[in-house]
Amino acid sequence: MHQNRKSWDTAVKHITRNGLLRDLLSHEQIASIPRSNIARWKQESEDKYQLCEINKILQEEIELIKRINQSSRIKKINESYFKLADTFHQIISEVKGVKSVIKTQKELIVNTIEQVGESVSIN
Repeated sequence: MHQNRKSWDTAVKHITRNGLLRDLLSHEQIASIPRSNIARWKQESEDKYQLCEINKILQEEIELIKRINQSSRIKKINESYFKLADTFHQIISEVKGVKSVIKTQKELIVNTIEQVGESVSIN
């Protein structure tokens, strides 16, 4: 019986090239990767893959997440913020007439968004 050869996700290759294996994968996952693959991936040129520049953005995001998670206080604040925002969104989405209230409070909403826009994603 012929067994299909599996390919490795290019994200695994990228994190290997950038020395992030131990930060992002479990010991078991790393152990499942042949050492010859790891050695080869470390030697690959970053530009071997088209649109590889997205990996730079992802790496910056990973670094930010790692920095946030270094502080349990900041991590807890962020988790709490998202819990509050999600709960608020869930509640107002069920309120009848909420659109007209938002419309009448447009100036207050816009001012608040502008005030927090640099530190909180407007989306």
